[in-house]
Amino acid sequence: MPVIVVTAIYGDKGTAQLLVLSQVILSMQLPFAGVPLVRFVSDRGKMGVVGFGHGGRLATRIAAQSDIDCAVCYYADDASSCIDDIPTIRCPMVFHFAQRDTRTPPNALQRVRAALSDPAADRTVWFTRT
Repeated sequence: MPVIVVTAIYGDKGTAQLLVLSQVILSMQLPFAGVPLVRFVSDRGKMGVVGFGHGGRLATRIAAQSDIDCAVCYYADDASSCIDDIPTIRCPMVFHFAQRDTRTPPNALQRVRAALSDPAADRTVWFTRT
């Protein structure tokens, strides 16, 4: 219902702003969902996280902020949003990025590559040809 009201009042621009706001709210809720889940099952074996698109960003954030055992990020919807979390990743992690990513500016993708190039970190990075 809120989307209909916002669209009627503000048009497409208002809908886009509402979408951004919803993503901000969702990302603020991440620690409240991921951290308790890891705590509940931490004594029952190993746990990993896999994310695709927006979930790829969330997988990177979880790998940086919790005690999971491994993580995979497939095609984060904005790879540059992962840059701040990369230095603090606490587990082995695999990243998949597209070489021709239309959602991430080329200079941001280069910064992501640089951030992931730490030889001491246990990370694997693939840039696919898509």
